[in-house]
Amino acid sequence: MKRILKHALFVLCVVCIAMAFSSCTTTTEDLYQLPKMSEQNSQLWSLIEEILDQGASYSPPSSGTHRQSVQLEDLDGDGQRDAISFFQVAGDTKPLKVHIFRFADGEYQPAAVIEGEGETIDSISYADMNNDGAMELIIGWQISTDIKLMNIYTLNDFQPYVIVSSDYTDYSLCSINNSGRNVFLIRLSPSDQSGEAVLYSLLPDGELDKVTAPLSSGVVSVSRIKSSPLLNGVRAVFVEETTSEGFLTDIFTLQRGVFTNITLNTGDAASSVTYRTIAAYSMDINGDGVLDIPVPVQLNSAPDSTTTYYAIRWYSYSSLGRLSKTEQNRTVTTFHNSTDGWFLVLSDDIVNRLYVRRDASRGARSVVFSLPDSAGVVRDVLAISTLTGDNREDESISGNRFLLSTKGDVIYTGEILSEEFTNRSFTKDQVSMDFHLIYSEWGTSEK
Repeated sequence: MKRILKHALFVLCVVCIAMAFSSCTTTTEDLYQLPKMSEQNSQLWSLIEEILDQGASYSPPSSGTHRQSVQLEDLDGDGQRDAISFFQVAGDTKPLKVHIFRFADGEYQPAAVIEGEGETIDSISYADMNNDGAMELIIGWQISTDIKLMNIYTLNDFQPYVIVSSDYTDYSLCSINNSGRNVFLIRLSPSDQSGEAVLYSLLPDGELDKVTAPLSSGVVSVSRIKSSPLLNGVRAVFVEETTSEGFLTDIFTLQRGVFTNITLNTGDAASSVTYRTIAAYSMDINGDGVLDIPVPVQLNSAPDSTTTYYAIRWYSYSSLGRLSKTEQNRTVTTFHNSTDGWFLVLSDDIVNRLYVRRDASRGARSVVFSLPDSAGVVRDVLAISTLTGDNREDESISGNRFLLSTKGDVIYTGEILSEEFTNRSFTKDQVSMDFHLIYSEWGTSEK
């Protein structure tokens, strides 16, 4: 029974992988047919079954993009997908095994085994680092709770050769130069809150190039690594970091062979130009393809509120480093409600006068925006509500509410509370245009 279950799981894995590469055209008859295992997949299963029979167990990568027990990738650039599978053999001095099966002459053939020490396989990535059509393998080994080791392997006729071996905190693939894919690695030293970024490139002649640049002072952990062009088109890597009391962003570029942290701060973390005390990541807030840096601005709180609220001004950077905080370099100003999953674009002329508070009732949570009138009396202007109760549909059309968006079982509405204010930011049409949902980013680092 156990063997049958293993076989069924393998079939499901292979079928799912195959479906990802197949056509989306499906007939009604196809929907009622049982999935058939191809001759090649059946033959691959036989090879894997032999490994399991020898006492191995599946041990797929625990993080990154590629987490399946059996993965199909064209490793040598011949247009045929080879197979990579992951195992653990208890009691071996190198218990972690990565088996590579080459697809040639219509069948899978055992080609190589990469062995590693440690507790688990942390991750695997595939990258053509020198544009020769063949993939390099980037494998992260979880040696212990606090130690991870990354190896980069080239495959010469499917024989793996280690060209890099380094401890690491996190890594990501990027394309920051013209030689192919790069491996961007972060190495932290939590004890003294320092760290460095390492960029690995593989030149066309097979020579490995390695450059390093320091992280800003005070970094204790890395939250996200993301690639983006800058305002002047230079490609960069944005590293979102946590300090003991806040958050900051380091931006790395490679220009004329010089690898630089253009937002490097060597003093107190709070003095960094990208430092903030709220957990806001860089994002392309205005859809121009360039990541923007968030800079919080404290708003006025209503007299009966004990919560501090912030607007966020978003700034773009060029490869020269920090830009002065002027209207020319500011992309947009927003109010983010991360709890309820939305943000509102604000006009800059009201930010310093705006008051914010939260109201809650059964099945509804509201953020109320207020402004002082000509006599200085603060009046409610706009309420944005998140409706989750059973009667949310009726509530969404009650009073002067108007629909902003829906997401699953949640309805978002706006309501103009005072007609006295004619500021363009608080008309029904403008609020509808400036309201946006916050969508989680599934791929924070490319691995």
